[in-house]
Amino acid sequence: MIRFFSVIFLLSMSCSHSRDIKLNESDLIEIENLNSDSKRSSYLTQLFVYDQELRNDDEFNIISEFGYDSEEHNKHRKKSFINDTKNFLKLKAYLNKYGYPVNPEEYDKVGISGIPYIIGHTGDADVQKEIFPIIHKAYKDGYCPIDDVVWILSEMYESKYGELYKMKSARFTAEQEYQELMVANDLISK
Repeated sequence: MIRFFSVIFLLSMSCSHSRDIKLNESDLIEIENLNSDSKRSSYLTQLFVYDQELRNDDEFNIISEFGYDSEEHNKHRKKSFINDTKNFLKLKAYLNKYGYPVNPEEYDKVGISGIPYIIGHTGDADVQKEIFPIIHKAYKDGYCPIDDVVWILSEMYESKYGELYKMKSARFTAEQEYQELMVANDLISK
């Protein structure tokens, strides 16, 4: 039940405020100065580590102490939303500048594996769709694993509809899930 209300809260926050959050000039300069694979790898790793640091026990502790509908919980959710959005905007700026890593042997696996999570944690299907072509191209070119693409598509669907996508069959492959989610997210027609 808490997950359902969290999704609804994120949907309402993302619909009303995500476009108001911007990167500052120092964030953009930092991205501009990532002039080697090593620096870019470290940057992606830092983004993912930060993303995971946002997912700690603070929310649970606040709910336990003050309640779900408390002012303290609402402040925490807003702060988390802003931090997730900024982290996503950094990733988006990075991917727009450098694209998806095409030489994964030069990158820390933690950084690359964090890309779908950062995208998914925005909770805004429209901004997730903006970045999806970069991820989809990387998948088609053989650089991004299908599992990452499916995860992003699942998050897009959940962000848009407030529920998990239900596959048409109880048994399916990642490719079948990919195809169904592409249709469900209106990225391709049947």
